[in-house]
Amino acid sequence: DWSSDVCSSDLGGLLSLQTQCDIATIALGKAEAEQRVLDRNLLSISKQIETKKLDVNIVLGLLNGCTDEEESKQLRADLYELRGEIKSLNHQLELSKTESTTKNQIVDDLLANATNTIMNTKVGKKSG
Repeated sequence: DWSSDVCSSDLGGLLSLQTQCDIATIALGKAEAEQRVLDRNLLSISKQIETKKLDVNIVLGLLNGCTDEEESKQLRADLYELRGEIKSLNHQLELSKTESTTKNQIVDDLLANATNTIMNTKVGKKSG
């Protein structure tokens, strides 16, 4: 009869909506966990950069007061190495920021899809 047809069609739409919401919820939970890992990674890299910068300042201070040619040569080599490490860490930091931005975009897309599904379901109910 007509009432069972309406109910079964409503049920199919609700199951579809529930499935999409469940997928979005799982994806969001996973994305949040991944974002926490990315945030910890960004913090770790930032701390390493700051430590290397302090090391550069120490080496520069030693170099300014150094009178021994061999020691000066070693300090300049240390300085060159530290600057290379900072450059590498800055590159890692930029990659991590890009990855974090990409993850955020994925989450935003999931939320937009879930919202569109809910809105389409509401509009379908009103017009049907």
